[in-house]
Amino acid sequence: MKHKDSHCDFIAERNADILRAYKEIISVRDNISLTEVAQQIAVSPSKRFWVSEERAYNAVCWLDRGDKLDYMIPTRKQMFLEIYRRYKFYSNNHPSLAKKDIVFRICNEEAPSFYLTPKSVLVILHKARKEEKCKFYEQRKSRLRFMLGTL
Repeated sequence: MKHKDSHCDFIAERNADILRAYKEIISVRDNISLTEVAQQIAVSPSKRFWVSEERAYNAVCWLDRGDKLDYMIPTRKQMFLEIYRRYKFYSNNHPSLAKKDIVFRICNEEAPSFYLTPKSVLVILHKARKEEKCKFYEQRKSRLRFMLGTL
């Protein structure tokens, strides 16, 4: 179970991956609402499972013991069930690998979706776009300072 005040170690990478998916979607269509974009991003493939290896390992251990993940939100539960399905496949095909090694490999594989709700994607997208815009303005400002030397 996730603890209070816990945070994700790879927020920047996840946000960059969401921005990549956002740019791919808007490059295909011109007139599309942001809610439609968020829905498409939520189901688009991600470059990895956005969960720590420790948390995924714990979930795999729980599922191995026969515990249920009924208390989780549906998207997170789907993610852990997909990780567990892949774990079973790997452990049958590579019995010499340790459980932690298998889970580490799975977490760094491409995921079939982001396993986020469209509402969560929308919040992350707004924040990521704002950060990208601020970064662009700061770079532009530093270039102007360098060119003019007076700003």
